[in-house]
Amino acid sequence: MRRIGLVLLPPLLVIVGWKVSRPVPEPEYQGRPVSYWMMQTTSSALEGNPGLAAIGTNAVPVLAKALGTKESFYGKCLRTIGPVLPEALRQILPEGMTRERGEEIRHKAVYSLLAFGPRAASALPNLTKAIGDDD
Repeated sequence: MRRIGLVLLPPLLVIVGWKVSRPVPEPEYQGRPVSYWMMQTTSSALEGNPGLAAIGTNAVPVLAKALGTKESFYGKCLRTIGPVLPEALRQILPEGMTRERGEEIRHKAVYSLLAFGPRAASALPNLTKAIGDDD
C-alpha cells in the first residue's frame, strides 16, 4: 500500500502544481481580453472604450495586476549588452518586456482604472505600491 502511494505521489504533485500555476484567463468582450481593451484606452472615460464598459468591474483585478508590469530581466540584459551584439543577432532576438513598454502598460492601466472611478477601489493597494515604485 505504501509503494502505491509513493508511485502516485509524484504525478499527483505535478498535476496540482500545473493547476495552481496556470494563469487565470482574463474576462473577454467580443473575443478579446481585458488587456487588449486596456491598451485601446485613450482617456479616462469609460464610454470611449466599449470593451471595458461591457466587461465592467470584472476588469479591475486584471487592471490592478497590470500596474505591476516592469521591464523583464531579459529586457534589462538586452538593454545592457544589446549595443555590443552584432546587428544580425539583435534583429533575430525577441524584444522582451522593455522599460518603455512596461511604462505604457502601467499608464494604460491607470487610465482604465480611472474610468471605473470608485468602483475600482479594490485596486488602490496596487496603485499605492506602483506610485511608490522607482520604475
